[in-house]
Amino acid sequence: MKTLIIHSFPRLLLTIVAIILFFAALQKVSAMDDGCAVAMSINLSSHEKSAWSHAEDYALELYDRFCTAGGEAHYIVYESRQAGIGSTRHAFIAYRDSKGQYWAMDNRRARPCWLMGTTPAEWLKSFSTESSARMVECVSDLAFAGRSVYLHRPAGGNVLMGSTAPDDQLAAK
Repeated sequence: MKTLIIHSFPRLLLTIVAIILFFAALQKVSAMDDGCAVAMSINLSSHEKSAWSHAEDYALELYDRFCTAGGEAHYIVYESRQAGIGSTRHAFIAYRDSKGQYWAMDNRRARPCWLMGTTPAEWLKSFSTESSARMVECVSDLAFAGRSVYLHRPAGGNVLMGSTAPDDQLAAK
């Protein structure tokens, strides 16, 4: 009996390590859902994120993309004071992924960043590094509340925009 436990210990340890690595990889991939694909889209009006002169224009177009795709998104504009510069404005969008977590994207980022909290005030605090950041505007379409973007629709499935159901469930409706 003792020999069996000693021989199975390395196998058990290997299984535990594999499970931990699996969940670590799964956590990393959680940002890579359809919402992330929309957020990282480079085919916006300017074709280049860096070509945007105003973050508000970029965020507004991205917000429209999320609403068109049926996902919950929030267009947030904030103002902050910086010594020697004065007051500056910036904008970003916060969106909900398929696991219910919130992410932010703006014209300065290559990838979405995770946001703490569930309210625009908490997202701003999580997103902005400036302590003087003050929210100026937050636009949200309540019709999409609680929904994530789902780009894989069955043929003619645009009536079901915003659903997070798999294709087979959508086709059955």
